Amino acid sequence: MAGTRTQPSRSARAMTLEEWDELPEEVEGVKYGLAVGLGRKPDYSVFFAGHLPPAEGLVRIPPDIAIEIVSRTVEIFALGDDRRYASVFSATGGVHGEIAGCPGLSLDIDELWRQADRVARPS
Repeated sequence: MAGTRTQPSRSARAMTLEEWDELPEEVEGVKYGLAVGLGRKPDYSVFFAGHLPPAEGLVRIPPDIAIEIVSRTVEIFALGDDRRYASVFSATGGVHGEIAGCPGLSLDIDELWRQADRVARPS
């Protein structure tokens, strides 16, 4: 099958973070406005003590740790002193402790997938 290219409509324009925040949710989660025209919605977010976001609405404070689960790979990104995220962990299975940027955190990824499978396939 030959590939085709689609051009965006000339009337298309970038939306503001506020417009993005107002879009209906397909999946529940917190939206982070990181910069003008730049937003993210990680699978899970962690805020360390003393650095908590507002209870509702668009969050403009970046989380200390953003966690993404992509094709059964757990990836953890930590917010550095330069205010940029860097990958500190990536794994598809096993038990892991001493994860950089996450003091005291240990992950049993095999058990995480077992729990996810139970939720996905209720008996």
